[in-house]
Amino acid sequence: MNYLNKIFNDIINDFTKEEYANQRNLSRRFVLDNDIVFIAYYNKGNHTKELAIRINKDFNKNVVTKYPDWNGIDVIVSEIQSGSDKGFYLVFKQLEDSDENIYDAIVEDIIENIKLVQSYQQVINTIGRVLVKWKNFFNIHEDLLMSDIKQQGLYSELIFLEKLIDLYGEKALNFWSGCNLETHDFYISGDAIEIKSTSSNNTSSVTVSNEYQLDTNDVNGDLYLMVVILRKSLSDGETLPSLVQRIVNKLQVSASLEIFEEKLFKYGYLLRNPEIYKMGFVIRDIKYFQISEEFPNITKDKLPNVISNVSYKLNINGCDRFNILEESLIQKLNGGIV
Repeated sequence: MNYLNKIFNDIINDFTKEEYANQRNLSRRFVLDNDIVFIAYYNKGNHTKELAIRINKDFNKNVVTKYPDWNGIDVIVSEIQSGSDKGFYLVFKQLEDSDENIYDAIVEDIIENIKLVQSYQQVINTIGRVLVKWKNFFNIHEDLLMSDIKQQGLYSELIFLEKLIDLYGEKALNFWSGCNLETHDFYISGDAIEIKSTSSNNTSSVTVSNEYQLDTNDVNGDLYLMVVILRKSLSDGETLPSLVQRIVNKLQVSASLEIFEEKLFKYGYLLRNPEIYKMGFVIRDIKYFQISEEFPNITKDKLPNVISNVSYKLNINGCDRFNILEESLIQKLNGGIV
């Protein structure tokens, strides 16, 4: 359970105690290791949360007014005028009937970033960066939780990323481009690798999203296709958090961990919320293909000028003559020749 979630759950449990049974609002005050003060509130009547973070009395009002707007979260500046907690606070109020999971994810991220600041002067700008990051997240992703098919795609890409980390070390993170919505999922010294997956009963078919994904003219080097054949299950298999943690354990440099978390976030995966990913995956088979001019595909050169953005199904059972072994691909990527 996340740091802030535990605090709110403890407050909610306090309402069951006899001395608090008639209370409508309860709060808890905390001081972080960097002396930043925050207060967590819970309203039993409408089941909403608030987080108040102490800010410098000379805070930059212009920065606060430029914070992005949120549906379901109200951001205000409030002042406690007396007592030991006297001062100005930036308050994040969860509105009624809003998505609690979204609120929890955002304020948890705010606290984790506030833990890293050196002084109150840095709080306002740090919060602003976090809010902009989340605003960009929801500009791309409709929901907090990725769909099953997107989780499947990420799982398959991470399977290959793990192999590259074993081969190249932590610099392999720079090869992963799928999170950036580029044409291909990995680029390595001019070569490109496209990752596809299938978990349907018809395991021979994968979807090619556009006319460039299997076009050898679209890459400087060689183009490869990796197809991961999976079985999905809510009661069996490896979950995304398990695979992610295995990769995290292989990253020893803090900068690499930051890059990995940033790329996962762009993809739509929340490293600090592993409990929301319950789907498991069992790998049945992995196949590799080298794409050549003879490989069955639809490319830009094969289409009339008036047709574009073509998506199509590819039956990999008809592509056996283009099969290559994983060892051959690894050898090629490591400087050899397939």
